[in-house]
Amino acid sequence: MTVDRLDLPFNTSNGGEAVAALKEFLHGFVLPIENELLCSGVWELIRNVNEWSHSTGCLSAYVESDHVVIAVEDSGVGIYHNLNSEFGARSPAEAVEMALQVGTTSSGDMFRGRGLPFCLGLTEQGGSMLVETVGASASGWSGETKGVTSSRGQDRGTLVTLRFPLVSI
Repeated sequence: MTVDRLDLPFNTSNGGEAVAALKEFLHGFVLPIENELLCSGVWELIRNVNEWSHSTGCLSAYVESDHVVIAVEDSGVGIYHNLNSEFGARSPAEAVEMALQVGTTSSGDMFRGRGLPFCLGLTEQGGSMLVETVGASASGWSGETKGVTSSRGQDRGTLVTLRFPLVSI
C-alpha cells in the first residue's frame, strides 16, 4: 500500500511506531542519503521532543514536487526557553546555534545531543533543513548552518523540516 502523506501524532510511548511508519513511507524512494540514516535522525528529533518539550509532537512526510519533505513539530515552549534555563542561552538565535552543536543535552547521556547536528549533517549529500522555534529560525544545507536569525518563528514549539531531492535512477 502506497501512502501519499504521513501525519502521525506521537508521544513518549509511540515515537518508535512513528519512525517505523516513516520507514514504510520512504520505502521505494531513492534519496541522496540512506533511508535508514534519515530515520535515525528523525528518531533523535522525536526523542528531543520527548526530552525537551514534554508535549505531544507530529511527524509529517510527503512528496512536494521532486523532494521528500519530513517535518517534526511539537507544541512545547521552544528551544530558547529550554537552553536558557539549562545552558544560559542569551537569545533565541543563540539557543538555536547551541542546539545545532553536538552534545547539547540535559540527559547526561553521551549519545544524546546529536539530533539537530546529525540532521544538518545529512544535508551534506543534498537536501536542506529549516529549524523554526519561538523567536528564531535557522536554515542549513550542505552540512552547514547558513543562517540563524531572530524572528517571530513559531508562536509555540519547534518545527524542524528536512527536504531531500528524489534521485532519478
